[in-house]
Formats: sequence, structure tokens, C-alpha cells
Amino acid sequence: MNITRKLFFAYQTDNCKKIEQLFSIVYNEYADLVFVLISKYIKQYEDIEELTDDVFIQLFNHLENIDPDKDIKYYLMTSAKNASINFIKKYKNSENLDDVDIDNLGANDSHLSLFIDEWKLALSQNEIDLIIMHDLNGISLREIALKNKQSPNTIKSIYRRAIKKLQNFYKEKDYEKIKYNH
Repeated sequence: MNITRKLFFAYQTDNCKKIEQLFSIVYNEYADLVFVLISKYIKQYEDIEELTDDVFIQLFNHLENIDPDKDIKYYLMTSAKNASINFIKKYKNSENLDDVDIDNLGANDSHLSLFIDEWKLALSQNEIDLIIMHDLNGISLREIALKNKQSPNTIKSIYRRAIKKLQNFYKEKDYEKIKYNH
């Protein structure tokens, strides 16, 4: 059973402990990805952090609307993009900034390039490109496999290993921060 189904089922059975446990898994797996997507649109680090938290709060507050047959990642990516655009519209209206191009905002965002520079320490360029195509541009792994003339299972395997490498990279990085701050 995938994580979306598990979360939906836990919500339906009102199993608070299980919801908390699964929500923590979802957050740990996708928080960095949501952060990167939001950073394509928003410039201020504090705003990006706040919007990232808002996306997960919104997920938690609307568990009843989750489609158990869809991957939770797509809900989060859509929510992150919409939260970013709404934030920009609010900012644009309050500051009367007519030169903000919502459709192209973040195309050359420095936050994304900073993440990519970090990812180069853990991933190959092929793995980085795969994550960007799939997670940020929304191209399915099957479509990527067809485009690269590889089997879908090969692409899925490369993708999973790349995500695992990133998770381990950030866990080690957090450990180093804790280690040197004490």
C-alpha cells in the first residue's frame, strides 16, 4: 500500500498516531523538494521556509480531500506551486508591482542553482537532470524512459537511488551541523 493510501486510510479510521507517523514520513521525504519548487518562484529564504510549512499544514488540514489513488507528491507539488503564485499575487497587489511576471518568475532563481550545486556533491548530472525533469517539471518517469530509450524500471531505479542519496546526503549534512554546533 502506498503512502497516500496509508495516510488516507489512517484518516478514515481516525488513527491519530498512525496519521502522525505517516505525516512525518511524508514531510521527511518531500520537504526539501517542496522547498526547491517554491524557491523557483520566491526569492526570500524566510518566505520559502514559511510557504513550505504552509504546504504541509494545508495537507494535514485537508486529509479528507486526498485521493488515495494519486501519489501524494503531486498533491504537494501542485500545492507548492499554487501557494507560491498566491503569495506572489498577494505581494504584487500589496506592493503594486506591475512588472512581476508570475509565469516566468523563478526561472533563473539562485536558490535552485544553490540546491543543484549542493546536489552535485552527492549525485551525477544524469541523476540531477532526472530529478529536475520528474519532480520540478512534472514529467513522468515513463515519459523520461521513452525519451532516453531506456526501460521504465531502469529509470525508476535510478530515480529511487538518487532520492535515497539525497536523503542520506542531507541527513549527514544535518548531523555535521549538530556535531559542530555543540
